[in-house]
Amino acid sequence: MVKKPELDGSLGRVTDGVSGPSGKGSRITKEAEEKLRSLQRAERAAEAAIERERQRRAAEAKAEEEAEAEIYVVQAGDTLSKIAGQLLGDPKRWKEIWAANKDLIKDPDLIQVGWKLRIPKES
Repeated sequence: MVKKPELDGSLGRVTDGVSGPSGKGSRITKEAEEKLRSLQRAERAAEAAIERERQRRAAEAKAEEEAEAEIYVVQAGDTLSKIAGQLLGDPKRWKEIWAANKDLIKDPDLIQVGWKLRIPKES
């Protein structure tokens, strides 16, 4: 006796009467496979769009921050604490300058003449 194929579940699995170890049919229709691939492509596209938007917002925030910040050109003999004392009124605020320039300053003890540093607004 030949068993009639039956639809099994939302993914469109079709059982052919032959069960695998799990007791369920093992074949998936081509239509269901294409639907699954289509959904996976849509999910990847959505994730990529979300990442692009996150990067756009981060760049926008950085641009706003830079527009609000004063620019200071490092002179011979400058240190971050000296600059903080002159421009922020407290040498202990040097970490704020470092944080605003992490992309440029890898070691806060080593700054170079001519660097253009963003000085955050007083808070």
